[in-house]
Amino acid sequence: YWLLERYIRLLISLKMFTMIPFYASKLPPETAEHIIINFMYEIEDEKIRLNVLAAAHSVGIDTTELCNKLFAHAIEVNDAADEGDKCDLKLISAWNWLKYPGKEALIEALFAANLILRRFFGVEKLKEAKLLFEQMEGGLCDVVEKFWSIEFIGTSLPRELADAIAENRSYQAYLVALDDFNSWFNHFKMSEPEVPRTPSKDLWIRMDIQQRAAFEVEQAKAAELCTRHRSAGDVLCETAIDSLIGILLFPGGWLKFTFLEQNITNEKVRERMEKLREIRQSYLAAVVGMLIVIYDQSQDSHGAVRLADLLADEKYEIAEALSRDQLRGFCRHLAVISGGMNKWT
Repeated sequence: YWLLERYIRLLISLKMFTMIPFYASKLPPETAEHIIINFMYEIEDEKIRLNVLAAAHSVGIDTTELCNKLFAHAIEVNDAADEGDKCDLKLISAWNWLKYPGKEALIEALFAANLILRRFFGVEKLKEAKLLFEQMEGGLCDVVEKFWSIEFIGTSLPRELADAIAENRSYQAYLVALDDFNSWFNHFKMSEPEVPRTPSKDLWIRMDIQQRAAFEVEQAKAAELCTRHRSAGDVLCETAIDSLIGILLFPGGWLKFTFLEQNITNEKVRERMEKLREIRQSYLAAVVGMLIVIYDQSQDSHGAVRLADLLADEKYEIAEALSRDQLRGFCRHLAVISGGMNKWT
């Protein structure tokens, strides 16, 4: 087979990709799979990907299984320890292979997306996490739920799949909340438009009618801009608070899952549980911190009291997710804000 392998390598070098599945299918299965996966992994252009998949399908290759193996290969070669941007982009690119087979790979695509998101959130690569979500056209969770309701009418989602949907939505909700907070904070840092001060009585007397009229128009415009600035700030503030509180009140708990006892002995399940616990602690602390910044800068003592009550409410188990030091620090800040003093001025 060495001559055929050399010919396939020549086709790869000439970028005659659609011919490769046919000739590779003449090789022993393991050799063919190795060649196909390695060359397809490097393809980035979507049109070429689809053409190669069509060529593979035409020679009897299971393209759904092939796409799953392509993603598994990407996970293997882009080890979690390697935090380079190139590896991140390759993982995201490889995930897109799971979109091509259609509904057959939807559920696998969801689990794969969560695997990548877990990695990204674990090392605070939120820009990359956003990029992955941008690949999920139409909302992956909604599509999976619709697919299940059609294919398995009257059947509830399996526990594992329901948890995967909740995990995916948890990540997305945090990214939305972070964007809302940043929008508010960027607006907050902007200087408020200045309204021209009314001239002194002597200066006003010396101004003619046109000068007075021009000043009044300028003053009115500035006052309108100032009002708009404050209104926009109020809206952004309210939106950010709603989004952040939404994380704390996330249905079932943000990234909080109760695993079945028989699964806890599974090493991979235990590792995932520990990773989710770490992410939950880190990002819930970030959410509480962002809310404290908003309440402090807006001098909202009532909001601070509500947040303190929420932290103390055992129903949501927020305090349980935080370390003692984090909780003590938050309580000190909230006590200051609710007492009407601004600690960070």
